Amino acid sequence: MRVNKLFCALLAICVFLFWAIQLGCLRGSEDTNREDDDISGDDTDDDVDDDTDDDTDDDVDDDADDDSDDDTDDDADDDTCEASIELIDGDSSYPASGHTSLAIDADDALHVGYQKVINLSECSFANFWYATNKNGSWEKNLVEDGYCYYEHVSSDYYEKYENIGDSNDIVLDGSDSPWLSYNLNYFEHVYYADDITNYYTLEGFLKYTPIPAQIQILDSDTWSCDECSLSSYANYTGSANSMVLDDNGVAHIAYNKWKNEGWNYLAYTVAGTSAKDVSYLDICSGLIDDVSIAIDSNSNLHIIYLCGASLKYTTDASGSWESATVAPVHGAVYLSLAVDSGDSLHISYSSNDSLMYATNASGTWVITTVDADEDVGYYNSLVLDADNRAHISYYDEANGDLKYATNESGDWHICTIDSQGDVGKNTSIALDSAGMVHIVYTGENGLWHAAFSQGGPVD
Repeated sequence: MRVNKLFCALLAICVFLFWAIQLGCLRGSEDTNREDDDISGDDTDDDVDDDTDDDTDDDVDDDADDDSDDDTDDDADDDTCEASIELIDGDSSYPASGHTSLAIDADDALHVGYQKVINLSECSFANFWYATNKNGSWEKNLVEDGYCYYEHVSSDYYEKYENIGDSNDIVLDGSDSPWLSYNLNYFEHVYYADDITNYYTLEGFLKYTPIPAQIQILDSDTWSCDECSLSSYANYTGSANSMVLDDNGVAHIAYNKWKNEGWNYLAYTVAGTSAKDVSYLDICSGLIDDVSIAIDSNSNLHIIYLCGASLKYTTDASGSWESATVAPVHGAVYLSLAVDSGDSLHISYSSNDSLMYATNASGTWVITTVDADEDVGYYNSLVLDADNRAHISYYDEANGDLKYATNESGDWHICTIDSQGDVGKNTSIALDSAGMVHIVYTGENGLWHAAFSQGGPVD
């Protein structure tokens, strides 16, 4: 009996030890798994593997890191993504939703040209505005007012509208006074069902003004047709325009010009001259959807433009205008041009839903894909810093974000500046005297301003 009791006691001890060991191993296994989860982390946490890139980024340039992800790559600096953001003009019933232009004066005050749209019950139209914070707060002034009219009786209707500032640019003269170039589009449509009248009248104007407004018409075209296809006449004169001042304060403007035979011309004029002084620099069978002009240290002019499915470049550096193709392009194309201190050219543009960068600093055109994420690069704007490094603002259509890319450190770095709602269209970028980056853009029914340091966050 004593042996049996001893045997039972020993058996109980063995069972207890067995389960204690099993439970200890299980708890140890659970703790290990939790530690593993902490190390691997959620994709939104800081990656600790320098070679790990977020799968949402499909950058084709190995040197481009998207700072909007929390990569701990030594070359990526998340601080450059932090920005001070303010609303310049916001009204849901009267939104700023069109093209913007930006210039910064010697006192680091901002000057902005932008378009606002009025949506009525049966029609809409756009006005052109100017804003500045030179007196400490944002002051907004109407430059020119558009209008619309619509009448519908039975199956007949009549409509007309004026849109102002679909494309615009702004420069500052030697006294830091702003000058703006912009377009006016007039559209009229008459339809009578009984006799199948379908009559269109379109007018396009290129305009130029100082602030306060003293508007000058630099060029215009008008056409009318019955039973015609609007797709053949979709490019009003001036609907793409860009302006630069020379050392004498003379404004040089490059723009698209539509002529009745259905061709689109790259045109050039000097502000203050009559339309008969317009020069035609190139002719395109396709639309000229965007244009950008810059001037070098020798007062030579350089123009890039979209001609059909090609990004083209023309210059008067040889004494006469000469054109060449920089690269083929595909899809919706936006572009921007800057000239560096050595008179080399730098171009940002969109193609194949990607942000592209081209420069001839080496003597030939070298093209880089900066950001190849889905549907990026739209509404891009380019500026160079004192070291000839590029800073580019652009729109990420897939995510509805404002993004920024720079090769300031030698490699391309990308970050998201604003992701609050659908923001980042119609960007325009500039640097102030301290090297601070400023971007104006539209989104969420407003005109916005983001400011941030090239080297770190804004206090």
